[in-house]
Amino acid sequence: MRIISGQLKSQKLIQPKDSFIRPTSDRSKEMIFSTLDSILKNNNRRLEGLRVLDGFCGSGSLGIECLSRGAKSSTFVDNCKNSLDLTINNCKKLSLMKKSYFLYYDLTNHIEENKSFDLFFLDPPYKDKIINKSLKLLFNKKWIVNGSIGIIESKKDQEIEELEFTTLIKRKRVGISSFSFIRII
Repeated sequence: MRIISGQLKSQKLIQPKDSFIRPTSDRSKEMIFSTLDSILKNNNRRLEGLRVLDGFCGSGSLGIECLSRGAKSSTFVDNCKNSLDLTINNCKKLSLMKKSYFLYYDLTNHIEENKSFDLFFLDPPYKDKIINKSLKLLFNKKWIVNGSIGIIESKKDQEIEELEFTTLIKRKRVGISSFSFIRII
């Protein structure tokens, strides 16, 4: 598990000891960020300066990758203390604490208002079908707003239902995972 590109390219992340934390593979990360760069470029945007939400953060590898590539900040959210501790340790190791925020929240139940993100990642446990519930909560609390770009990881055979405030940009598969790139409208 390493950082693919940016200022921290090739730096290794601390591996999870818990088997229930499922880090996104390097191969998947390469595909995600290649696709994301293309989407942002087509919308005259860049990753630099964006505010990022890494939901169900696990090891924090996606939000950390964004910071390495110039994101303004990453907010890491998980309802598992082990995941947040691992993410905090990875951010400390890479000296990213000044640009990182950590929230112990359940993204299906309750979150505070007054946060807004340009880019968000949702990678919930595959066994839990909670993506739509999380999207609705994030939208209703204005964490994701018109123009926000999202990447949602799910099981390859799990379809992500379009909601009234989302539009599917692209869908890609890598191994047993599917990645849906969406825009909030």
